[in-house]
Formats: sequence, C-alpha cells, structure tokens
Amino acid sequence: MGIGFVIIIHLVILGILSGLISVIFGVITYFSTRQEQKRKRRIFLAVFLPIQFFFTIYFLGLGGAVLVSEFKGVDIGIGDSFYVPVNSYCQIRMIDVADKAYLMCSDEQIINEITQINSEEDLVFGQTAHDEFFSYNADSQDLRRYSSYGEMVETEKRPNLQLTEISDYYHKRRNEVAGTAITIVGLLALAVTVALVWFTRTIVMKIGK
Repeated sequence: MGIGFVIIIHLVILGILSGLISVIFGVITYFSTRQEQKRKRRIFLAVFLPIQFFFTIYFLGLGGAVLVSEFKGVDIGIGDSFYVPVNSYCQIRMIDVADKAYLMCSDEQIINEITQINSEEDLVFGQTAHDEFFSYNADSQDLRRYSSYGEMVETEKRPNLQLTEISDYYHKRRNEVAGTAITIVGLLALAVTVALVWFTRTIVMKIGK
C-alpha cells in the first residue's frame, strides 16, 4: 500500500479511537461535574483533548519520521517501500515484500532478489533467491558472482563470513542508523503534544472566570 493510503487508514483509526474515548470521557465528566458553568467547559475538554492528543502526536511523529528519513537515508516506517543504507554508497530496498531486496548503489541497481546479506565497510556479500552468491565492492564497483557459499568465502578469503536474512538485516541496520533519532523524535512529539494539551486545558478553564 502507498504511503498516502496508509496515512488515510491511520487517520480513520485515530478518528474512531479518539471519538470513542471522547464520548466515554464526556459522559463521565457530565455525571461527575455538578457546577453548571464548569460542567460545560469540562465536557468540552473531555471531548476535545483526546482528539487533540492523538492527532497532534500522530502528525508530529510523522513529520519527525520524514526528517529522520531525509537525514539518515531510511524509510519513514509506513507504506510499501522499505530501505536502509548498507554503506555510504549503497542501500538495500524492498517493495511490498520483506523477504527479498535489491541493492542500489549510486542510483544504479546492482543485483535483485537478495534473500541474505552481510556488509563490511564498502563490501557487500549476499545470496539471491536463485541460490546465487555474490560480492560487491562499492568503491571499485566490482560485482562478483559465485555458484556456492564455499566458493565465495574461499575466493573472498572470509571463512567466518555469516549471511543474515534480509528482513533481520533490515531491522537491525535501521535501528543502528536511525534508532536513536527515532526515539528522540518520538519523545519530542510526546512532550510537545502534552504541552499543547495542558495549554489548551489551562486556557479553556480560565475562560469565564
């Protein structure tokens, strides 16, 4: 699914969730508040604040994810396209499926249908869905193909080379590259959202005093 379609689904879910919470909070506030003047303001807050909270934190988080994507070279975490940098030259990219990827280096597709991979600085090693093994030197742009794993590790002189499933590599690499930035963005989005909710509540409760 495209990013736009996923965002629409998220917004519908957020609308339903925040709406249900608002109704519950509104009913509780109605029966628990005795003073008529305070009741109206508190019912408004009980209905409005959950909606404000969920939609504010969603859009702040989404905006932060876009910034992380731009600066760190990773996908924003939603949609049908997933990618992470392998090194300073290359990325692995997946579309629709998470068990096969293709290697992009300097805007050029090098090899596709990668199922297992490993990387060391400018070197990328892997296996394809056709049981073909390969190594790629991003610095020299040298692609070598091998018929077996044994041939690859012997030729490359890497007897301890271990390949990782492409989905596991993607998640591990994404966390290495952008995990800290994503956590910081999430905490900032939460802090700003809570501050806005508190500010809204303070302003509304002061009205009419």
